Amino acid sequence: GDIRLEDVTHAKVVGVTTSGSVGFSGALAPRGGYKLQTTSGDVTMRLPATASFRVNARVILGGEIISDFVVKTSAPRPADRPLSRLDGVVGTGDAEISLMSHNGTVHLRKN
Repeated sequence: GDIRLEDVTHAKVVGVTTSGSVGFSGALAPRGGYKLQTTSGDVTMRLPATASFRVNARVILGGEIISDFVVKTSAPRPADRPLSRLDGVVGTGDAEISLMSHNGTVHLRKN
């Protein structure tokens, strides 16, 4: 089923489901670790515009990665096809975020 995490204050957060969407909304803890994953569904993180984090995001089969944040990456981003992998830093990289969907879209949204 679906997982919704809102305003969680713990520094280590894991939300994993097989069939359903995973959503997180709130601020990140300094040096926090966040893992959101689903086999079939979307993954969405809604963060303050001032959030600072390192991101490792993957879409395996269908879907794409959509980010409202400007992510500094070392690899060029393909302009002619949907983004299926994103590794990089926003701000100074204070928290670690791991996002994955086998068949769905990964969203990084600003609140």
